[in-house]
Amino acid sequence: MAQVHQRATSKPFAHLKVILLVANDDAIQRRLADMLSQKAHYHLFVASSAFAAVKFLRYITLHLLIVDECLPDMTGIQLYDCLHPNRELAPLPVIMLCASVEDMKGELAARHLIGLSKAFDLDEFITTIETIFATTS
Repeated sequence: MAQVHQRATSKPFAHLKVILLVANDDAIQRRLADMLSQKAHYHLFVASSAFAAVKFLRYITLHLLIVDECLPDMTGIQLYDCLHPNRELAPLPVIMLCASVEDMKGELAARHLIGLSKAFDLDEFITTIETIFATTS
């Protein structure tokens, strides 16, 4: 896990879109880290639990949060519900990685979250991220 000692808005990160991936599945972490590392304008931080994600948020300013629905200490929905009332985090775009997007459709829609199946297509995933950044910039 990356060590964070400065705010993401400081000079080294000023040109980057900062993404936090919250997932305890090593395969998902590696797959997304490999994919996003090929994009020079993204910087990925990884947290393996909701608790670690909350700690990260003390030190970094995010542009996107990607959350696995199944975390060791709470669900991805519970993490979102804990973070969303924070006025600074409320507008933060969130992608929820789900075993079955269909099963989560109601909860995702109620929270205006983007849901992607854990068996996502990498091109679809990159397109989703780029669409989010195009509409929030």
